Amino acid sequence: MRSSNLLRRPQGLLVIDDDPDVGEYIGQIARKAGYRVAVTNSFQEFRSAYADWVNVIVVDIMMPDVDGVEVLRYLGQKRSKAGLILVSAVDRRVINSVSHLARAQGLWVITGLQNPFTPGRLAEILDNLDTSWVEDDGIRSASPRQGHPEAITTARLREAIERDEILVLFQPKIKIENKKFLGVEALIRWQHPDLGILRPRQFVHVAEDRGYIDQITEVVTMRSLRRLSQWLRAGLDIFLSLNLSPR
Repeated sequence: MRSSNLLRRPQGLLVIDDDPDVGEYIGQIARKAGYRVAVTNSFQEFRSAYADWVNVIVVDIMMPDVDGVEVLRYLGQKRSKAGLILVSAVDRRVINSVSHLARAQGLWVITGLQNPFTPGRLAEILDNLDTSWVEDDGIRSASPRQGHPEAITTARLREAIERDEILVLFQPKIKIENKKFLGVEALIRWQHPDLGILRPRQFVHVAEDRGYIDQITEVVTMRSLRRLSQWLRAGLDIFLSLNLSPR
């Protein structure tokens, strides 16, 4: 049973693609996966259609009237909590760069898809994504549903380390009595290309069992210490908390 700090939300998907055929193609796949869908073909239509019922947005990052970065900027200003699927026929590196820009604005990137993609690929992403729950600590998580244990394999975990998909987030620590900011706790997440943000409970046990926990620990420790060094040089007197695996 899920804990009470989870908020229930409906499944809603919004598409922005300048090609009506492509937009409808994506919409049909999403409808079959059980989503309420709206398809838009311009930035103006998109802004009119965007609403609270939307919790997944498919964005074509290369459109003639507006590029995907402008759409992401708009969503960042709206403080959107929707998960993003970035779609384009451009080089995968461009999609990855746009994904980094989106995350820098506080947006949740589920994955990037390179056109053309098969209906099965998008359907699998939507089927495996639990979009109906958003955690009220502000960090969205996409959970592989039961029946898809193959999503977290040894080979895939090794690739995650090699491809720099392991993220380190920092949660502030506040003294309750006077609300004073004391420091931060380093939190590990996996930016899975198909399943979105995965929490430690979804993959750390695999890393421990298969001998990759030391590599992940090194990644988390080095990134955390680099960030702490930057804060200290900036004059912040804070502590850093790390959670280390006993194995």
